[in-house]
Amino acid sequence: MSRRSFRSRFTSRWVALLPALVLAANAAIPVSADEPIRLYRAEWAVDSESTTGTLDLPGGTQSLTLRISNDSTSTENIGSASVTLPSGYALLPSGGLGATVVISGIDVPPGGSHDTTFNVRAPCLPNTDATTWVTTAENSESAAFALADGPGDPTTTRSETSCQLRFANQPNTTKTLDVIKDGYNSTGSPLSVQIFDPETNAVVSTTEDVVISIGTNKAGTVALAGDVVAAVNGTATFSALTIDKAGTPYTLKAESDVATNTDETGNFTVADTVAKCNGAGCKFNQASGGVSYTTTPTTGKNGATFVASLNVPNLRIDCDFAPYNYPASRQPNSVWFLYDDGPSNNSAKTNVIVIPGNIVKITPENGASKYRVCYSSPLRFRDRNGNLAPLDNTRTGNPTAYFGVNWYTGLLPDCAKKNPVPPCVVKWVGSGPDRVGTFLTPPGDPGFR
Repeated sequence: MSRRSFRSRFTSRWVALLPALVLAANAAIPVSADEPIRLYRAEWAVDSESTTGTLDLPGGTQSLTLRISNDSTSTENIGSASVTLPSGYALLPSGGLGATVVISGIDVPPGGSHDTTFNVRAPCLPNTDATTWVTTAENSESAAFALADGPGDPTTTRSETSCQLRFANQPNTTKTLDVIKDGYNSTGSPLSVQIFDPETNAVVSTTEDVVISIGTNKAGTVALAGDVVAAVNGTATFSALTIDKAGTPYTLKAESDVATNTDETGNFTVADTVAKCNGAGCKFNQASGGVSYTTTPTTGKNGATFVASLNVPNLRIDCDFAPYNYPASRQPNSVWFLYDDGPSNNSAKTNVIVIPGNIVKITPENGASKYRVCYSSPLRFRDRNGNLAPLDNTRTGNPTAYFGVNWYTGLLPDCAKKNPVPPCVVKWVGSGPDRVGTFLTPPGDPGFR
């Protein structure tokens, strides 16, 4: 009889073969035109007494038992049989996808049967349509047996999924409503999510939808756009993903009906204004609410990236608490700086704040000597009183609660004339109606106000 074949929509890498089964790649069973056709049945043996034509399998590796029965009315025994797996299935431990194996030396007399148990890896994708396992049998003299009337070849279905998701890349600081990518300020590649088989670690070929949602969010109610994408060959690429409200830290979660898990990104920042520069000559300027900020890395190096973003919502950084008691109403808008120097993270920074005359004019005690720098950092520092800056964890929106790690806040001391130890204030000066403050920040410190 001719061999039947089919196509499966599953793709993956499989390896396979079991002892007692002889791998026969594209094996052909010779059929003699002079021999009579005998009858056999191939079924799944669920236990010692029952058989079934179709099994509903979970994903992953499992043991299956194939029962070959001899329904011939002649005296011929079945001497061997073969089974060809669907293309997405593999025998273990050493075969290929869709392998054909020969079960030899079984010697099944008429009215008898033979059970063969083998380990099979099933694909992770569900498949509710029955998938056929093509079988043949022959007698001890290589004459082909025909399928008996009834169950035909055994089949399997996959009603449950065992696929999983993973982010192929990670989001980075981006501007509000700009596309979130893996580089700073919407540079680099869009985020992509892979659907993969956890047993083989291989991406599976599917067009299922992947949905992105907000994970961590300290900014309040936000709108996420471009958050549903159909996978192409198992990978969903989010080329229009945006967030409408500034905040840090954000994380994103991915889920899909075909996956058993959700995956979550690392933290990243969304800001209304983002400035970026690279290299030893890096310098950037920003302005918000009439106040401008300039940062110059004094020991920057080529390949380092420095990013600044303004006005992080719901984050409170000011020195309106004892022992400083500087009214928050007199303190400019917050600025959040992120410095990515790579693994060494060894760039110290010189930072300049320019407070314009229109703000100076409405501020009491506005001589240059009256201005201070209120500084907050996860690295503890000495404050203006010579004490270690206190942990900032009691006020609404405090950075310790916001970021989930200890942050310390206080007024910076003045820098020593020789060998200054950052963080410290170099000077405050008047420049016409403006007030200009210069201060230093140490290597490894990610942010300040």
